Amino acid sequence: MFRQFVAETGYAMPAGGVGFPAPPETMDPTSSMYREGVTWENPGIPQDSDQHPVVQVSRADAQAFARWVSVKTGQNWRLPTEAEWEYAARAGTQTAYFWGEDINDGSEYAAGYDIRSDEVTGYGFPDRMEADDHAAYTAEIGSYKPNPWGLYDVTGNAREWVADYWEPNLESGPYTEEARTAGVAEFPVLRGGGWDYMPQNLRIAYRSAYYNNYIHSNMWGFRLVRDI
Repeated sequence: MFRQFVAETGYAMPAGGVGFPAPPETMDPTSSMYREGVTWENPGIPQDSDQHPVVQVSRADAQAFARWVSVKTGQNWRLPTEAEWEYAARAGTQTAYFWGEDINDGSEYAAGYDIRSDEVTGYGFPDRMEADDHAAYTAEIGSYKPNPWGLYDVTGNAREWVADYWEPNLESGPYTEEARTAGVAEFPVLRGGGWDYMPQNLRIAYRSAYYNNYIHSNMWGFRLVRDI
């Protein structure tokens, strides 16, 4: 669908983004994760079909895609708010992960940083799933078991842009499903862990943010919601 969007609209996206080109030298102050030339079509990781989540996209790209889908369908599609995302991803559960408390059980539910990713990439992160989720990088959508409400890939695979601006805690409200917009507009929120995220970041409560239009990453994507 994203390929069709770009073809029909001529939407232009700059090349270049974030992705480990080699095992990260985290103690070296001159090291960089930046890679020139990567795009959503060639994200710097193997993706052997169009059924993988699109990555190397900014939140602005996701919002442009949502506007296109809305025009095509006559329905209102948009990014979810952070509250909507967590409500749907948690699916009524109270555990750290929607499948329970054991991260290693996540190999049946999410493409995360596991023994296969560790071996293939050589990143050598200090934590990983001590299990094999059968995907070294991203996996085709729907490759794993869904959460209790039938949603696939809500954590792992690609992290997902949401509609909120970053605020350091959730005490500022609003205490509804609305997006938080009192924070830093250029620093929007991402939810859900990615294929190369350490296991603790697959927790449903985990949240972070990055600059909206300046960086793309091989683990950042999105999902849309439709107003009904």
